[in-house]
Amino acid sequence: MSDYSSKQAEPQTEPVTFTVEPVFLNPKELASRTGLSVQTLANERHAGKGFPYIKRGKSVLYFWPEIFGILHGKRVEPRRA
Repeated sequence: MSDYSSKQAEPQTEPVTFTVEPVFLNPKELASRTGLSVQTLANERHAGKGFPYIKRGKSVLYFWPEIFGILHGKRVEPRRA
């Protein structure tokens, strides 16, 4: 009898990599990607909280790779039983 059948194969896990396009988003576009409302983003800016942004004249811009990194850093991995 082969020794192969008594051994369980260890699952192989590859690191997950993401490609994030280097774009600036206005509040409406960011709200669409994050599920937050435009008003919530405005309230957080006013309170000095929330995501970092760039103010250019009257325009507010968010750098998507930076926001993506912040969100990815808050990722929670559930424990497996």
